[in-house]
Amino acid sequence: MLSSLSSLFSFVKKSPSFALTPGFTVTAHTGCEGTADNSLESIRRGAAAGADIIEIDLHFLPDGTPVLKHDAPKEGEAHSLPTLEGAFELLSTLAVKMNVDVKATANMPAVAALAQKHGVADRIFFTGVDEKFAPAVKAGAPAIPYYLNVKVDKKKNTDPAYLASLIEKVRDCGAVGINTKFTGCSRDLVAAFRAAGLPVSVWTAKTKAQMYRCLLLEPDNITTRKPSLLCGIIKR
Repeated sequence: MLSSLSSLFSFVKKSPSFALTPGFTVTAHTGCEGTADNSLESIRRGAAAGADIIEIDLHFLPDGTPVLKHDAPKEGEAHSLPTLEGAFELLSTLAVKMNVDVKATANMPAVAALAQKHGVADRIFFTGVDEKFAPAVKAGAPAIPYYLNVKVDKKKNTDPAYLASLIEKVRDCGAVGINTKFTGCSRDLVAAFRAAGLPVSVWTAKTKAQMYRCLLLEPDNITTRKPSLLCGIIKR
């Protein structure tokens, strides 16, 4: 494992195989660039910072209204939470996609309906979907693609048999790809998924060293709270 930023810089400089995969994207984590998590300002700042995709968290009020929230809304705070409809309305004015990170599945049909209403159904997808959430997501919003969130076993992330089992799991769940923490990912995993035609998204790169580590994996997407920094590294 590369243990310091200097060694990462050295490796990147010497490595002839370092490249971005075609269609590579940068996702702005909710709360990017120092904004509040799950705020409309976070969406605006992420787009302005050069991100291709903006992440939000999805939860629901007791009446089923979709809102931007990581944890279950508390009693009395409903009026202060940005709604998913507001986020989709804003998205319709921006040239980016949106990653809707599913934290609950209470009313997925409402999510699909709002996406259609604001003309963004072809620009959103789901993450946060594990094997438990997959049935509700498929039933409630069948036309919207989703990545399967998987906790990769670091001790097996170069084992062909293990990687084949992960690919089978993603396909069996009907997902379009895998979304995993970058610390569990490997170049072998990315290569295996790419050969299977399944994209790999990694999260969440917070520092420059972590961004280089993620870039060396050559995934299809990197999620970060500092999209301007990552985009700057890529341009250089």
